[in-house]
Amino acid sequence: LDIGSGIQRNEYRIDGGTWVPYTGPFAVHGVFEGAHVIDARSVDRVMNIGSFESRSIFLDTEPPVAYDLRADPPGIDPRPPANESTVLRFKVSEPILATVRLRDLGGQVVKTVASNVGLLPAGEHSFGWDGRDKDGKPYNCCSAIFSVEILDAVGNRGRDAFGFMEFPSVRTSFVWCLL
Repeated sequence: LDIGSGIQRNEYRIDGGTWVPYTGPFAVHGVFEGAHVIDARSVDRVMNIGSFESRSIFLDTEPPVAYDLRADPPGIDPRPPANESTVLRFKVSEPILATVRLRDLGGQVVKTVASNVGLLPAGEHSFGWDGRDKDGKPYNCCSAIFSVEILDAVGNRGRDAFGFMEFPSVRTSFVWCLL
């Protein structure tokens, strides 16, 4: 009979710091954003310390930012996605997942222009809007709200960016703000 066997406790440490008893899920406090290493080990009843295993993690606490929103009306901007579309453009501060929507002035979704398009890199992005609502009908109102809802790669939600678009007969004016 071996009365000294069996695990007495599990321990962890962050970035080579002091070993701390592991009692369940834990919050990480006092650790800065960036790459870190978490080590874990077990100690048996007679105080034999097992070898430790390490896992690398990356803490990202800063939310992403969308900025420089603009809308280029049909025929004004020859760049893709399409010359006959209103081109909705924005820039982001880091790689993000984005949902781009047009809403009426009452806040109802006119059309989701982009969703689940994968991880977009930092920089400028553009999506074409064909002037139709979510049912495929022409959107006949003279204004809309263009919104960009963003999450970074680890799930931090950024502040949604909104812009107001007017559709006079020839040109589109656009004002943007962050809420």
